[in-house]
Amino acid sequence: MNRPRILALLIPTLTAVGLYLTLDWADDRAIATSERAGMADTLQAEQTIESRSKASIQAYSQELETMIFDADGALQYTLSADSQTQFEDQTSLLTQPRITLFDAGKPNWNITADYGRIERNSSAVDDPSREDSADEDLVRFIGNASLKAALANSSTLALQSSEFSLIPSVEKIRSDKPVRVIDQGINQTAVGFEANLTADSLYFEKEIRGSYEPPR
Repeated sequence: MNRPRILALLIPTLTAVGLYLTLDWADDRAIATSERAGMADTLQAEQTIESRSKASIQAYSQELETMIFDADGALQYTLSADSQTQFEDQTSLLTQPRITLFDAGKPNWNITADYGRIERNSSAVDDPSREDSADEDLVRFIGNASLKAALANSSTLALQSSEFSLIPSVEKIRSDKPVRVIDQGINQTAVGFEANLTADSLYFEKEIRGSYEPPR
């Protein structure tokens, strides 16, 4: 598992050898609007996560370090944060959350943000028949949310958004916010995406724009 395939971007000229062609569909005004929206989301991140937590505080800790293993005893992911506030409704707020997903015992993907929120996977409550409906955690990354390949991963893909949600146990990421993806000459923006890191797939929802510059 190396680099998710970007399935929403169609560039037929990629098959030509030695052809230098820049495809630029990006509307500068649209990109600027998306970036301003992302900045606004970041500025409101702390207020947003605080407003979502109405239960009483149950515990507070600093320098959180957690290791999660799968049913076979293999390291699945690690979670760390500068601080954690846990509430009676079993949700938790994190500052500077950092998750590393592992594959075959090696670090595969690093995910970071300014803030985070751990909560019950809502799909499990809404639709128990879904394949990802197990009683598992969902982590919301809020403010400068970022996905990058770890050193052991040969991928060059980098994903940036103001907010996205991760189900660590199945390595699925979703968001309805603007997103930017950079990978091997591709610079792509969209609004809304869904990534399955296990299946190496990445889907964009709408307002898909991007540019491609082949290596020289």
